[in-house]
Amino acid sequence: MSLLFIPVLFLIGILAISYVIASDSKRIRSNYYEGMNSIINSYKLPADSGDSDAQYQLGILYGAHEKLDLAEYYYKLAADNGYRSAQYNLGNLYRDQGKKDLAEHYYKLSADSGNSLAQEELSNLYKKQEKLDLADYYSNLPANDSNYNLGLLYESKGKENMTVFYYRTAADGGHIEAQYKVGVLYKNLGKEDFAENYLKLSADNGNHGAQYNLGLLYEKKNDDDLAEYYYKLAADNGHLEAQNVLGFFYSCNGRNDLAEYYYKLAADSGHHTAQFYLGGLYEDQEKDDLAEHYYKLAASSGDLESLHTLGMFYDNQDKDDLAEYYYKLTDDEGYPDAQWSLGLLYEYQEKYDLAEHYYKLAADRGDSLAQEELSNLYKKQEKMDLAEHYWKLAAERDFTLSDGKNVISPASPKIPAKKNYKLFDEENHQD
Repeated sequence: MSLLFIPVLFLIGILAISYVIASDSKRIRSNYYEGMNSIINSYKLPADSGDSDAQYQLGILYGAHEKLDLAEYYYKLAADNGYRSAQYNLGNLYRDQGKKDLAEHYYKLSADSGNSLAQEELSNLYKKQEKLDLADYYSNLPANDSNYNLGLLYESKGKENMTVFYYRTAADGGHIEAQYKVGVLYKNLGKEDFAENYLKLSADNGNHGAQYNLGLLYEKKNDDDLAEYYYKLAADNGHLEAQNVLGFFYSCNGRNDLAEYYYKLAADSGHHTAQFYLGGLYEDQEKDDLAEHYYKLAASSGDLESLHTLGMFYDNQDKDDLAEYYYKLTDDEGYPDAQWSLGLLYEYQEKYDLAEHYYKLAADRGDSLAQEELSNLYKKQEKMDLAEHYWKLAAERDFTLSDGKNVISPASPKIPAKKNYKLFDEENHQD
């Protein structure tokens, strides 16, 4: 073999190996991109349907492939839904693009939700801006988070003193959620000055639970202007209980348009008490279709008062079958108001055995209205000993006897109007 032929063979070998390596590399890259596209597609449907975790994962994938517009798009979807890791990553993206205001905005959202990495970045950003108070605040937040978490731990174990200590330590360091927690604790302990101080710190930093509780505190102090102000802050930011309470607040002050507005916000989000009150508001306005709709929504929760009220609503409309049905849904719980109403219904229908049965169930649970009705029923049946017994029971409970007018108990806001019952027969019962 010629010596010149050996280098040629060597060169051919090198070329062949290079070709194989290049072919494998192309295949590997092809497989890699196919795999990545498959992963991206698996996240895309849930992400485009509102899944924040899928949106966040897509942001990471697109960022890794330097498709920054798509990364920003999906991070922002997740971030604007409160996903704190997406907020942090979006802050990083904007920082790297020199968009300092947007970086600060998303770092702050993430930091205020407890992301320690965002807290550190935000602290560094404020140091560069020479906003040293804010820099110190965010650099200390990790320690405050630790104290807050210890407060949560001791609260779960029922250790009140340690709970207050750690919540307060975190709160005094500026932890917004801890300020709210310790404010509620002080409110429940009757230390209203302390409660007001901590709740206000948290409320004025945007904590909606603190705003709601501060509203309760000011309403208790008869400061209606401040109560309304803080209720409204919480309600307008979606706090359902604040919406319900603000509806009640406006209803009590005769501002029914605003009462309806806030009740409806809570009711249409599934708040059963707001549905109940909104039904009552519409019934008073003789909007019976709307009243029925919201009463039924409230009753669907199984709430006994709502079931009873829906029964009375149908009773007033002479729909006795529906009235009976909803009254009897409370049977398993032994709800005295509904038992009393069933007694009235059956007495009106002259089903005296059933009337006696349900009056007695309610009366033996201490319902004064039922005791008086049962006394009247026994009087008609000339069972004078029983009539006197139940009349005395009613009187002993300091029941305010009427002079021939209907008496309404707080738990039973209305008596079926068609019955026109006289709860006290002045002629037959004299002290």
